[in-house]
Order: sequence, then C-alpha cells, then structure tokens
Amino acid sequence: MDHDRLISICIPTYNNVDILRGCLNSLVPQIQPYQIPVYVSDNASKDDTMEMLSSFKNERYPLLYFKSNDENLGFDQNLVNAVKMSSSKYVWPIGDRRRLLPNSMRRVYNILSENDLDLLLLSLDTQVRSIKNKRYKSAEEVFLDLWTNAGTLGIFILPTRAWKPEFLKNYVGTGWVHYALVFEFLASLKRVDVMFTGWPSISSRGKSQWSLDFFQVWTNWKNVTKALPDVYSYHDKESVIRAWSIHFSAAGLIFLRAEGVYNSTLYYAYREDFSKYTNVSLVEARMISQLPVLFAKPYPILQRALSKGLRTLVRFKYPLNPFSTRALLRQTQKQCVEEREAFHLFLSEVEQNRGLETYGEEKVRTALEEGAVKTILLSESLESLRITDKCSFCGYERQLTLESQVQAKLRQNSLRTHCPKCKTAFLGVTEIQSLAENFIELAERSSAEVRIISVKTEEGQTLKNSYKGVAAILRS
Repeated sequence: MDHDRLISICIPTYNNVDILRGCLNSLVPQIQPYQIPVYVSDNASKDDTMEMLSSFKNERYPLLYFKSNDENLGFDQNLVNAVKMSSSKYVWPIGDRRRLLPNSMRRVYNILSENDLDLLLLSLDTQVRSIKNKRYKSAEEVFLDLWTNAGTLGIFILPTRAWKPEFLKNYVGTGWVHYALVFEFLASLKRVDVMFTGWPSISSRGKSQWSLDFFQVWTNWKNVTKALPDVYSYHDKESVIRAWSIHFSAAGLIFLRAEGVYNSTLYYAYREDFSKYTNVSLVEARMISQLPVLFAKPYPILQRALSKGLRTLVRFKYPLNPFSTRALLRQTQKQCVEEREAFHLFLSEVEQNRGLETYGEEKVRTALEEGAVKTILLSESLESLRITDKCSFCGYERQLTLESQVQAKLRQNSLRTHCPKCKTAFLGVTEIQSLAENFIELAERSSAEVRIISVKTEEGQTLKNSYKGVAAILRS
C-alpha cells in the first residue's frame, strides 16, 4: 500500500506492550486519512510486543512497520533504528507513552505542507504558554526558549536529513541523543526556520522510569548540554542548566528520598551541583538525604510539610523529631478527607448549575478579585509562575502567567520588550510568584478558604485534567 511521503511517525519501545497499544490506538484515527506510515523499533522486548504489532497491522493499520533488535541496544540506538526505517521528508519520533490530542495531526500536517521548516516544536498538554505560535530565525533563541521541548520525545519534528551520523555519534548512550541532535542540526545551518506552536498536541500515559535513575539522567543531560556546539554560549548553557535545576528543590529531593533514589552518598556526589545550580542549601540537602524513607513516603502534602519544616529546622538548627512527623501524618490523613469533601461540594454545584461554581485561571482570578469566592481548590500540580513586569519610565505594569521552565529567560525577554504604553523604555521583572502562591494571596485578601488538592486521589486527577487545576465554589 502506498503511503504519505511528507511525514512518518517513529516509535522506539521496550517491554511496554499495553502502553504501546494505547499509543497506536490514539494515532490511527488521526493519521489514517493521510496514509501516514508508522515505524516501530522494538528493543528485544520480553513481553508480547511483536505479537501485538503483527495483529495490529493485520487488523487495524496496514501502514504499520516494525522490527525487533536481536538484543537491547539502549534507548538512543533504538530510537535511531526506528528513524532509519523512515523515508519521508519529516520524522516525528514519539515515545510509546505519548497520546495524540484531538486535531493534532491535522494541525501538524497543514503546517508542514505549507512551510519548509528546519524544526517544528509542539507542546504537551501540561505546558502553559503565553504565546500560541512563534517563528524563530536564530538557533540560540530556540535553545534558550525551547530547550525543554527539544528534549521531550513526541513534541519535536525534524527533517529526515537532520539525522546524520556525525551529529549522533558523540551522544549515543547518553539517553539524550534526540535533544543533542536538534541543536547540533540547527547549529550546522546558515539560516534556520523554526516554528513553535503552543497548542497542546500530546499527552502522556503511564509512569516514566527516569525518576528511578534521576541523578544519572541529570548528569548525562548536563554533560550533553555543555558539549553542544559553541554557537550556544557558555552563559546560555549555564542558564539552561540552572532552569532545569528547579527539580532540585527541597520538595523534589524529599520525593526522590521517598522513592529511595536519593541518599547520603548522592548528597556528597552532587553537593557541588546543589551549590552551583540550585536554591537548596547544603544543610537542607544533607538533612533530606538522611531522612527516614518511611517519613518521606506517605503523601505529597506531608512532603510539602516536611519541606517547609526543614527550612524552619535549618533556621533554628533544631534536630528533626520523628514523633512530630507522625503527628503530621495523622493530620495529613484528616486533610485528605477534607480535600475530597471540598471537591465533591464543587462537583455538586456543577451538577446543580446554580452559578455558584467556576474554574480556570482567569475566571477564578476574576471571582477572587470581586470577593465572590467562598472556597478555592488548587491542584498541587500547578507549576506555572505569575510574573509582574514594570516600566521604569512611565510606571506601566502588567502581569503574565508563564510556565516555570522559562524562568531563566525572563529577564532577557523583559529587556527586549518595549513598554506598550510609552513605547520608550523597556519592561523589567519586579516580582516572580508561583501561580499557587498568587492565588493563595488573593484568597487571603478576600477571606476565601483555600484547599490544596493532591493529585494522588481520583478527585485530584479530575481537578487537574478536567478543570485545569483551578476551581472555586462561589458565595451564595
């Protein structure tokens, strides 16, 4: 059967038969009208991956092609092998955990049909952008703005000609060959034409295994970033590394400790990185590395409490009391019940349709500013930042919500942004808050009750996925 020559989808997989089946099920309804081929490289899986692929090809999609390696070659080489099967103009490498969101293929196909791009970058459903689309003519700007997109399998599309052995050879085995390839290829071009689209195109299913090997993943990524061509300056590389290092927060380390990933040995191995790239004090990092896993494990709320408590402990140099931690755990269990009750009250208002509920950042913000909110529900997954810019000449001020990954670029962006009011001076960042902190501050001003909802519960997942992580019950 003849197939489309514009784009093909390439999927590396290993021992993930059910997740892979879900990926293919999400792809087929959207790619079938375009006759887009799908190439799967299996890394010598020990499950029923090959049998499933054979059945799927015969029953669902004849343009599915696959092969299995004789042995596990590692993620990088398996990805390269999947791409080698393609002969189209563009290659879209997608991890088996990815799922296409509605209309994603149509948008992607139209963009690639109408433009001759060196790179197309998409967005995950968890990303929040202040812009929807942007064209880039500079490799350096792509690096500073979109490094995280380039490192996320499934949200970048490259020409097949970019996958050259000379770009790949130094990075195979790092786990970041795709990330390095994007910036090696752009650096090799005299002129670049890159498009970013902020419309969410991809979601994820299943659990990433990276957290189990977090520190090695981090080390490899840092080393790959530093090894990129000199087109990207040392200063820019260090800025990007610091931006990624937001994962080295006290709460993040507590989570890694709870998973058994972080310990005293790793503290000593990485304390230089803690000092250079993060805001975590060495005292905090060391105390977390010695924290009993049992006390770090139970709930995200407890982990946040421990994180806040550790900062207090660091200030007063007071030893951690395990009995206080157990008391925190009992309190946390009570809070979980209260969280569920609050969310079900919100759902009840949605069903009754009395106009006493609202959701989404802008609607809830407006209701808070009007003093109309009785209870605000915030997902613990909120990671965006609320930025305040101000003009030093005329005093014009604006607020924006941006995702946390752009923090390293904020000041540089603001220096290049003219004041829209006086058209003379430049805007400068005067305040950076987390979106959750900003909502809590607004709630305190209007005496609204705040509930932080854990994503570990079914109610928390519903708030996150169906109500954008922010909802409110209004005053009657």
